[in-house]
Amino acid sequence: MSIDVAVGDALAGALAVVLTAAGYLKLRYRRAFVASVSTWGLSKRTSRVLTGLPFIELGTAAFLVSGIFEARVAGPGRLFASVLFLSFVVVQLALLRAATPAKCGCFGRPRDVSWPTTVRAAAFGLLAVLALAL
Repeated sequence: MSIDVAVGDALAGALAVVLTAAGYLKLRYRRAFVASVSTWGLSKRTSRVLTGLPFIELGTAAFLVSGIFEARVAGPGRLFASVLFLSFVVVQLALLRAATPAKCGCFGRPRDVSWPTTVRAAAFGLLAVLALAL
């Protein structure tokens, strides 16, 4: 196994842990997460759809882990994780730009969307892109 593959697998594994924790905690504190989503200024229907996000995070984590053991799915899993994390950045930037305070709901606990939460999402996104590139 080359060093590139090992580093890519390690990054994918770390991101899988992050996504598993995030998805689990959103499910564990479901009411708090749903309340956070309701602060985003979306329609009720869209907010309801977004409450399925923990399952997307858990599925992506499983996809990332399976990519460590089966090279054929490594690329698509890492691509999906990259898109997911970078979409978190886009959403948070839009919420920051809107003058209305919004809650993040990251890791299941309602926290204000802020530059630190956005930078954290961007850092995870960059790690996912790096894992994809390796």
